[in-house]
Order: sequence, then C-alpha cells, then structure tokens
Amino acid sequence: MPWGPGHPVHRPIRTGDKWLYAWAMQACTPYPLIERKTGITVQRLLALEAGAAPTGPECEALAKLWRCPLDDLLASMELEGDIRGDHE
Repeated sequence: MPWGPGHPVHRPIRTGDKWLYAWAMQACTPYPLIERKTGITVQRLLALEAGAAPTGPECEALAKLWRCPLDDLLASMELEGDIRGDHE
C-alpha cells in the first residue's frame, strides 16, 4: 500500500507511536529479531526509538527487512517529526 493516511503504519504514528515502533509492530518484528536480521543492535534501536537520527545504511536495512520502499520509511520519520514539532 502506498504511503499516506490509509497506510497501516500511518495511523499509529498519527496517534502517538514512534516511527520505529509502528513499523516493528506492523511487521511483528521484535527488536532482537531486527538486530539479528539487520545488524542494528537492540541498544541502537532503543536510541532510534528515543529520537536518535538513523543513518542511511540503517534506513536501508530496515526498509529491506520490512520490504517497504525506502521513501515510505523516510516519510514515516517525517510524519513523526511533524507531529512532534521537530520540523519547520
């Protein structure tokens, strides 16, 4: 499904979930599994959830894991930032 209000990750972010948590829950991927499949440590995932900026390779690894377009993943981060007021 294309990114937008009907996307299954869009609503959880709009209602307060963090982008990483929303994607992980939608794909039923606990953080230890994400670590195993992407090489991103659970400690780093928790830092991302707390607001740390992901690197390009981290974004690419997560998009590949969740089989989503990279642009959708980036748009979800932008949405969270807009909601939190992190963007102008």
